[in-house]
Amino acid sequence: MERDNASLVRHLTDSGMVEADASALAAIMAEEEPENAEEPFGVNAKKWLKKNLKTVAEGGWNVSKAVANNVLTQAALAFYDLK
Repeated sequence: MERDNASLVRHLTDSGMVEADASALAAIMAEEEPENAEEPFGVNAKKWLKKNLKTVAEGGWNVSKAVANNVLTQAALAFYDLK
C-alpha cells in the first residue's frame, strides 16, 4: 500500500470508514510526512483525526473507536512503509 492513495482509501472503506472521509484523510496523508514510526501521522492528519473521530463515537463509521484507532494506525504505518 506504500504511498498508494487508492489502496489506502479501499482499505479504510473496507474497514468501515465512510468513503468521503477515507478520501479526505488519504489526500492529507499524501501531502505530508509522519512524525515517526511511533506516531505515524503528520500534523494535519492528526488534526483531521481529532476532529473526525467524533464521527466514530457517534456511530458514523461502521467500527468502534478502538478498532478505528488500530485500523488507522496500521494503515498509516503501511502507507508510509514504516512497518
